Amino acid sequence: MPIDIRHSREISAEERLQDAYDLAVVIDVIRAFTVAPWILRQGAARLLLSPDKATALQAKAGNFPEAVLVSDGAPDARFELPNAPGQVAHHDLTGRVVIQTTGNGTRGAHLVRHVPTVASAGASTTRLPSPTTVNTACGQVLGVAHGRDSAAAQGSRCSDSGPWRLLRSVTSSRTTADR
Repeated sequence: MPIDIRHSREISAEERLQDAYDLAVVIDVIRAFTVAPWILRQGAARLLLSPDKATALQAKAGNFPEAVLVSDGAPDARFELPNAPGQVAHHDLTGRVVIQTTGNGTRGAHLVRHVPTVASAGASTTRLPSPTTVNTACGQVLGVAHGRDSAAAQGSRCSDSGPWRLLRSVTSSRTTADR
């Protein structure tokens, strides 16, 4: 199974990724996909990933007026929680819709949203989607490293180790299993 590893800056919004890939794995080098599992662990009924703050605010004003907003960056009174696992861990989100936006990870996930199977992982945890997820997807795999400045350099380095090495081992074991 071929794996293309690209930085999110190399992907345009107009690109028809769903025609080229069966699985996209988005690796956020900082926090988005470290916080997301905590949101779900705290009972959220649904987690929506927003590409930016404006879109998150529009979603809350429109279809999800009771949603809890989560964002990184400077404190913003319009967002109830910061993108920090330690803060999220102390909030009961049972049954709530949560809209999360970050400067990198959620934007990367949004770029690949039309690929049939999208998985996410945090480079800090070096954990990937389960082999079942990877084996369910067939054909071409896209790995998306995301970040800017020093985070982008870390994302590029992670393409040679950590999560990508694990993804390659899972996909090569699938090839062996298929024989």
